[in-house]
Amino acid sequence: MSTTFLIISRTGLIGKTIHNMFSKRGPQLKILIGTRQKDMIPNHIQIDVNNLETFESLKKHSINVMIVCTKDANNHVLNYAVKHKIDHIDITKPSNKSITIN
Repeated sequence: MSTTFLIISRTGLIGKTIHNMFSKRGPQLKILIGTRQKDMIPNHIQIDVNNLETFESLKKHSINVMIVCTKDANNHVLNYAVKHKIDHIDITKPSNKSITIN
């Protein structure tokens, strides 16, 4: 079974590093890239973590894991992942603050 990862904000140092590491793991991993910009790179999804309307584009894909490499101040990505039963890793959340899931 193939696993599909969505890396949100692959354009920064951390996102690029995660993308490069996963890309080397093998062809069975499908890696999607989520950014705010319209982009022509392969496997790109336009998504803005501050705009819930852009999350509609995620429904076209069978995403298993979301890796967030950008500030999701309103927990939109977290709430979407919980609602759709998608594994979620946010590497930007401070560990000293509590998180409320809607």
